[in-house]
Amino acid sequence: MKHIKKIVYLAVTASLVCLFYANALAAPLKKQDALTQFMTEFQKGAYVQALDILNQVSPADKNDTAVLYWTGMTEFKLQKYDSAAASLTKVVQLDKKKEFQDAPYVLGQSHYASKDFRRARVAFKISADRQYKVGASNYYIGYIQN
Repeated sequence: MKHIKKIVYLAVTASLVCLFYANALAAPLKKQDALTQFMTEFQKGAYVQALDILNQVSPADKNDTAVLYWTGMTEFKLQKYDSAAASLTKVVQLDKKKEFQDAPYVLGQSHYASKDFRRARVAFKISADRQYKVGASNYYIGYIQN
């Protein structure tokens, strides 16, 4: 009888620990916590893990410009060009202060890699207008036109 109580106690304890851990994983991360954890993984080159962290932010933070920017940059590193373009398009539209200067250029590269040359040209034009990699942006614009 004494052994049965121990086994039941251990089973209940283990179940509670698993339940607590599962709830902790399912809870959305606060934006700043997510970005801090994300940067650690991104700087190590662990792009899949970094993207997983960004996918855990609350739904309200998913459209935050910084979250969208880093999502797009990570998707670009993972060669998920269509997804990167979707995220970076939102960044270019929302970034009124132009904090993310390289976003239009990487957006152009994403469209170029997806062979969407018309959109690539528009993105490279925005990049050149914002004075980011003007020479490279103009090169792509000229190359696409030919």
